[in-house]
Amino acid sequence: MEKVIRVNDDGSIPEDNPFVSTPGAKPEIWSYGHRNLQGIVINSDGSVVYEHEHGPRGGDELNIIEKGKNYGGQPLHMELITAEHLSHPLKRKREWNNL
Repeated sequence: MEKVIRVNDDGSIPEDNPFVSTPGAKPEIWSYGHRNLQGIVINSDGSVVYEHEHGPRGGDELNIIEKGKNYGGQPLHMELITAEHLSHPLKRKREWNNL
């Protein structure tokens, strides 16, 4: 399971990272549950981080990365799993288009 990490320019861990005070957790982790993270970009004012993941047979994702969030990745993937319980304020209803 992949993670997004956040460190300062000097390699130290920011004090406001979500797992700094969690026993047994790695303090550099910002978010987790990603699968096959392919790209990441930060908007021009640094307020929003986006990342893209490729699914094994579809199920590609574009996510807004939020502090401490689990993006639903499972330790093992044997088939396409849709995590319907996950949501985001900007989430749109799923639409299918057969071209």
